[in-house]
Amino acid sequence: MEDPPLKKGSKEVGIGSICDDAMQEILSRLPAKSFAYAACVCSCWSRVCARVLSRPKLISVLSVMHLRGRNDGKFAQVDRAIDKAIDKVLAEPIRPHFAIAFARHRDTLNMIHDRIRQRLGSGVTIIVNKTRGIIGASAVTDEVTEVKYIENDPLSIGIVLMVGYVPGLRVSVVPFANLPWEKPPLESAIDQFVTDIKDFTASVSGCSSPVGIMVFMGKCVDTKLVLEKLDYAMSKDTAIVGDEESLFFLYNNGAAKGKKEKGQMCGAFLVALVFAKEKENSHGEYQFSVALSTGISPVGPVYKDVRVLYRTLVANGPEWTTTTALTARREGPVEMIGSQRMIHDLVNEDLYVGFVRQRKRCIGSEEAQWISYVALHKVNKADGDHLVVKGGGIETGDQFQFYRPDPKFALMSRNNVLECFKALKLGGFSKLEIAKSNSGNRAAEVFGGLVFSCSGRGEAFFQWPDVDSSALTESFPGLPIGGMFCSSLIGRSTVAVQGAPVNCLLHVYCTAYLLMLYLPKLP
Repeated sequence: MEDPPLKKGSKEVGIGSICDDAMQEILSRLPAKSFAYAACVCSCWSRVCARVLSRPKLISVLSVMHLRGRNDGKFAQVDRAIDKAIDKVLAEPIRPHFAIAFARHRDTLNMIHDRIRQRLGSGVTIIVNKTRGIIGASAVTDEVTEVKYIENDPLSIGIVLMVGYVPGLRVSVVPFANLPWEKPPLESAIDQFVTDIKDFTASVSGCSSPVGIMVFMGKCVDTKLVLEKLDYAMSKDTAIVGDEESLFFLYNNGAAKGKKEKGQMCGAFLVALVFAKEKENSHGEYQFSVALSTGISPVGPVYKDVRVLYRTLVANGPEWTTTTALTARREGPVEMIGSQRMIHDLVNEDLYVGFVRQRKRCIGSEEAQWISYVALHKVNKADGDHLVVKGGGIETGDQFQFYRPDPKFALMSRNNVLECFKALKLGGFSKLEIAKSNSGNRAAEVFGGLVFSCSGRGEAFFQWPDVDSSALTESFPGLPIGGMFCSSLIGRSTVAVQGAPVNCLLHVYCTAYLLMLYLPKLP
């Protein structure tokens, strides 16, 4: 049927005559691909699209599938799970700058990586990491949940995908120069890794410390030295989190035109995902803030005057293992005591010692400075009159104390984080550094959150599900959240939480919360 003729003097009403506010409402409902096409239609639509995506955005999706019967269809299930997650991410407007994926099966990481790169584009910076569990918003229910993997159970496929749009930031992967099969990294190689991060940041922003760093590392011989160097070299405002014993990872550096490299399982190999401010930033200011919830409590007295008896360094394929044997005495005028007395009444399958390390640190040829850290080492065994612990870097004269997992202490610490988040929210984040620089009456807004939790925590530890992730969901309802479970996590606290570990970079039975904050520029 033909349209009736227009009356004399009437005007045809088309999509071009819709006001900007109505057009913005329409365009904001488009999926990402259609939104990208719409931005290219005309300058008017492009301007409205710029208003829709005028602020940073993080989308996080968790997709879990269960194989029925045999494991023959694992690859097909992974393909469906990742497509389901990507479809959910691209169901609304976003222009991806980076993508982080956590998954279970090492032999499917290549498929996941390539699928993300194919769907999002080769210019997107991508990290795919094999984990011991995932945390995120379900693609089906949109509820945030924690999924711990059951050992030797191949029937569950789980993926969490986080895609971020951060205008005013440059996101890139900085790899470690040493190859996985080479000998343990020398201090000079670690210095070069830290220098590469500083150089990238300086080239982008003009300063040497980025907004945030996520570190994914294999089983290096001295991960503590890497972290101490990073902590020494970076501003205290730089958030540092990550996975200290990554089982396997892949990355695609969008800034390097799609170059892909592989990390080797158990290799002395690491990468850093770096978030740096751009020099010509017409957008707002960013801050990444880290709060820690510890799950170990001190037991027994403080021991001092440690005497290192011997160290062993064993090469097992690409993996290097260091152990240290030592003796010590209690604080005060007490004679030297053996390891059997040290661990008396401390029977626990997960027993740790926290050493107070005072060391001189520098990068390259600059003047060294004294720094102090608490370094945690797992107790391997009590051998006669001495104690054997995992790892190196312990020196004669260090002090230490025993620690063990404590669910009640962990819950109290998690509640302290919750109260801290609520106080920050009510105060408009005035306690955070980002709100101190020409903020006027503006309040910094949280646009995303990441949770890095040790695999020892979770429902079995607390006897209640989703305890750690609920600290964010209760404080910031609707906030996009993603995360993972790891063997031991990397975290440097930037938010003061009562009872949180001080000057400790590598943690066990701990959860690190990363808040991504944004402060819009004044008009």
